Amino acid sequence: MSDIPFDRMWDDSSYWLEQILNGKEIWCQFTFNQELKVENWIQQELNSNT
Repeated sequence: MSDIPFDRMWDDSSYWLEQILNGKEIWCQFTFNQELKVENWIQQELNSNT
């Protein structure tokens, strides 16, 4: 994780990327402000059996 260039990625990446790389299935919705920074977010873990 320390090698991932979060500073060169969209702001939302730091919210979900590690979880995905660890095998979680999630759904996220992000709201960005005018500076393209995450202002609000919703996350739901998905059930892999559905």
